[in-house]
Amino acid sequence: MQKTPQNQQNITHNVMIEHVISLFRDTMPFNQLLGLEFVTQGVGLETEIALHLNWQPSLTGNPMQKILHGGVTATMLDTIGGLVSIVETIKQTPKDELVNLQSRLSTMGTVDMRVDYLRPGRGEQFIATACIIRKGSRLVVCRMELHNEKGDHIAFGTGTYMLG
Repeated sequence: MQKTPQNQQNITHNVMIEHVISLFRDTMPFNQLLGLEFVTQGVGLETEIALHLNWQPSLTGNPMQKILHGGVTATMLDTIGGLVSIVETIKQTPKDELVNLQSRLSTMGTVDMRVDYLRPGRGEQFIATACIIRKGSRLVVCRMELHNEKGDHIAFGTGTYMLG
């Protein structure tokens, strides 16, 4: 298969997206401690990401009700919001500017986040997803959602992330 400029752009974007996912998955000890699973669908510019977390008794917030700790809920929402913000920024960055974006990765972070807890976190598996509400040159605003394996909507959040 001959490499077209579009194919080369997808490969470059794909490498950067995989690098960012591995940073969140492999170099953040807290994410590993919780047991977060980074689930991707698609490749390159078509990549979509979700976080999965299997229920563990060590994640209990209320032992009387056996529900997920609110801090775990907030962590999942913040993690998926930050990750989707970066990945969507990568997708929208021209190939020749990806090097500049990569140099800014270490300064990206959460500016503000709000979590609305809708119902107790009961379930065997929890799934966090996010979508971009607005993206500027320096800030991204995301809406994040947490559901259980039955589709029950447990929490949603709104996060603002700095792009460095």
